Amino acid sequence: MEQKLIEGPIKGYKATDGNMQCRGVQFEIGKTFTLDNDKPLKECNNGFHFCKYPSGVWSYYTEMDTRVFEVECYDVLVTPEIPGSDYKQVCRKIKFIKEINVTGDRNTGYCNTGHRNTGDYNTGYYNTGDYNTGNRNTGDYNTGYCNTGDWNITDRSCGLFNTKERLFMFDRVCNVKYDDIDHELAYDLGKACESDEQFDVTPFLELPNATEERIKAYHKKAIEARKKLRSR
Repeated sequence: MEQKLIEGPIKGYKATDGNMQCRGVQFEIGKTFTLDNDKPLKECNNGFHFCKYPSGVWSYYTEMDTRVFEVECYDVLVTPEIPGSDYKQVCRKIKFIKEINVTGDRNTGYCNTGHRNTGDYNTGYYNTGDYNTGNRNTGDYNTGYCNTGDWNITDRSCGLFNTKERLFMFDRVCNVKYDDIDHELAYDLGKACESDEQFDVTPFLELPNATEERIKAYHKKAIEARKKLRSR
C-alpha cells in the first residue's frame, strides 16, 4: 500500500549524540539529508525521526552530551497526532537549521527546577509550556501529570481548570483506571486505524467503552482526518 506523505517542510526538533551523529549518520547544520533506501517509512525502523516539541527528545535520549537541533522535515509520514510532548514523526528528508541551547539540567528555558523541560518556570519533568508543576504536561500552569491544557490540578486531563481526573475512551467517560487498561491492545487498535484498510474489530471489543459501531466510526473519522490533512 502506498504511504501518504506530507511534502513539507515541517518544523521539528531532533537530538543527536555529542558528535552530531544518530544511528550512524553524521549530520551537519545547513545540510539536507535524504534516506538512502526506497523502503517504506516506519517508526523506529526506517527514516529520520523528529519531535514536534523540543522537550520531546528527552523521552528518547538520556546521555548528558545530547545535542538538540531545530530541523525542517520533508516527505513526512502521515500518522495520527498523539497528545504529549513526546510525540514523534518520521520523514524521508531532513535539514538541520540550528542548534538549540540546552541550559541547566537539559532545560530549554529558564528558572526550571526539574529536568528536560521546554518553557519557563516549570517544576517537574518533561514539561512543554510554562509554570507547570508535575510531569509530562503540555500547556501552562498545570499541577499534576500528563495534562493537556491550562491550569489543571489533577492528572491526565484535557481542557481548563480541571480538578478531577477523567479518562475518555470513544468519546465517553471511562470508569476504568488508566493503569488498568490493556495498553498493548489499545496500541494495536491505534496502529490498525492508521491504515485505510478495514480490519476485524472483534479482538478490540475488550477495551472499555468499545463496540463494533464505535470502533468503525473512529476508524472512519481517522481516514477522513488523514484525507483532510493530505489535501492541505
